[in-house]
Amino acid sequence: MKGLIYSAQNSTAVIYVMLTALIVIFACILFLLLRLKKCPQGKLMIVIGKFHDGAKCRIVRYGDVKFVIPFIQSCQYLSLEPIKTEVSIEFNERQELFLKETG
Repeated sequence: MKGLIYSAQNSTAVIYVMLTALIVIFACILFLLLRLKKCPQGKLMIVIGKFHDGAKCRIVRYGDVKFVIPFIQSCQYLSLEPIKTEVSIEFNERQELFLKETG
């Protein structure tokens, strides 16, 4: 009969265990969500590190989502915006063409 009767001390211990479990579960979910990376518009995301198939890197296109494993993988972004440069064209006396970047 003693085992069927709950005391106030046992119920508070159960509450503390449940709160601790909820905090740990919430922290794990938050950690996983923070490691999801989405590739922004106008960029490529390059994920560098080890993969299950032995590859060293992956390229992620715009709009794709990739889970980046901490301490094993990292990601960097490569812009797809066009680069504008000015080029001057010069000829010398032997009619050889020279290109010079002016900016």
